[in-house]
Amino acid sequence: MSPDPRALTRLAAEVRRDAAAAAALHDLAREGAERLSAELDAFLAFLWRARARPAFLWRARAHLTRYSTTPPPLAQQVPGAPIIAPGS
Repeated sequence: MSPDPRALTRLAAEVRRDAAAAAALHDLAREGAERLSAELDAFLAFLWRARARPAFLWRARAHLTRYSTTPPPLAQQVPGAPIIAPGS
């Protein structure tokens, strides 16, 4: 009893498709790892610069929170100032 040649052809095509999909996933994973490594390097450089200058952190925090839609915690709000809700 020999195997069906058409079944073997279909199986070979599936194996080729799976190999191509695995290669594509490998490429995506490698690109993602490279991108993550670059982001981590940039973040570590940011922390290194901030270590020597604490004011740098405060300026960066002020810049990031300037565009935030979330109001600061109540402890950081000025007493007597109106509470501004996001979107108003």
